[in-house]
Amino acid sequence: MSETEKTQPQTAKPAADAPKDGVKSQRDRFLAFAFTASDILLEITGDGKIGFSAGASESLTGVDEDNSLNGKHWLGLFHQNDRPTLVVMKNKAVNGVRAGPLFVTLDAAFGENRKAIIQGMRLPGSDVFYITLNFNNLLMARVGELNRKNQENELLDKATFLEAATEMLNYAKSLGKDTDITMVEIDQIQKIKGTMDRKQWAEVQEEINRVIKSKSIDGQTAATLADGRYSLMHDKAVESDVIKEQIAAILQKKVHTDEEIKVKSQTITTDVQNLESKDTSKALFYTLHEFERKGTEMTIDTLNGAFKSYLSANAYRVAEFKSMVKNLHFKFNFQPILDLKTLKLLHYEMLCRFQDGGSPLEWIMFGEDIGMASDFDMAVCDRAVKYILHKANDKNKVFAINLSGQSVQNRAFTDRLLVFLDENKNAIPQLCFEITESHQIQDLDSVNTLIKDLQELNIHVCLDDFGAGSASFQYLQKLHVDY
Repeated sequence: MSETEKTQPQTAKPAADAPKDGVKSQRDRFLAFAFTASDILLEITGDGKIGFSAGASESLTGVDEDNSLNGKHWLGLFHQNDRPTLVVMKNKAVNGVRAGPLFVTLDAAFGENRKAIIQGMRLPGSDVFYITLNFNNLLMARVGELNRKNQENELLDKATFLEAATEMLNYAKSLGKDTDITMVEIDQIQKIKGTMDRKQWAEVQEEINRVIKSKSIDGQTAATLADGRYSLMHDKAVESDVIKEQIAAILQKKVHTDEEIKVKSQTITTDVQNLESKDTSKALFYTLHEFERKGTEMTIDTLNGAFKSYLSANAYRVAEFKSMVKNLHFKFNFQPILDLKTLKLLHYEMLCRFQDGGSPLEWIMFGEDIGMASDFDMAVCDRAVKYILHKANDKNKVFAINLSGQSVQNRAFTDRLLVFLDENKNAIPQLCFEITESHQIQDLDSVNTLIKDLQELNIHVCLDDFGAGSASFQYLQKLHVDY
């Protein structure tokens, strides 16, 4: 194609059997495109009325063609708790940019507790707002599964919320999308609870839970952290003021007091695009911990900021860990490992114990968290070999050194280890290594290469604590260990 040809506008030729009615053809294609991803399509006019509806409206909402949705106000389709959020979504919609998805509940007239996923878009040059409703997709399937596992209006606990929110954040990150996390706090909660009996408070709690769940991004990623303290992950279209107003209205109606009931909130921008998955989890954990301690008085407003605060709070521990590694401030306890069939002693596992008396597992996992596992493992190897060469009386005894799953994937560490072993050949007959599952192994091929290199030196390699990690059977299949 010549340069002149490249700059000429290109036009598509219609197919030989294309419909003559161009407008109808375009509309049919538009509807087909919409329904590949949704069940109902609605056009919302400037006055909030449904100007056009198409899709499986009869089977999904109970409204047939003779009793069309057309002409009805669109908010009437949805539960009153969701309407303020939907108004915000519509008002904040940017031309050509998809709004949502949001998890919503339909009005009771369309079926008790009927759920749907709603997305919207405003097109340039028009006051029409298009929305689609989806009643059956992967997210709905996930919500359905969670609904089966949880009671209808029961919120998650802290640990489950942390897991679910981290999973949702990673999913949002893969789409290049940020969400928000809002912490909600009811002021003087104990005084409020004191005005009602247990049954009355349970009813209030159920109404509050319903509001909070309805505002969460999937109808489930919301938690109770303590009496009167809640957290939820939600789309940016959801405004915390709406959540606070609805909760305050519930309390004001139920609590007999002339005083104004205050509900406070703190919204955290997730901004996780530059955070690794494990760092996202730490930042979220730190945020929840700070909210539990300080309530909405905490100073965190982004997860990136939370992660920096997490690192700052752990600065002293980092310095302490580095000092322990540098000065070898640990000792060994020796655990005999036996053959189950013969009860013959195979080797002694060298277990690290720190001089400060702290938990060995916590320190080792902390070392992995700050990227110093390989430095610690190298220090352990150095001290273990010195013990074997200078203190071990019986030269027939074999000693096993634990290596972190993080270290064995680190090429710089494995190179250092092989050089170190070459420099200490006399200790090799009394050495074996155990790979721990405290850190998930991703690069199984490189770990297998290290195992092969060690086995060529007649060093046995074991998989330690088999069954403790989620990938145990995959490791057993892929890693060519001796035990």
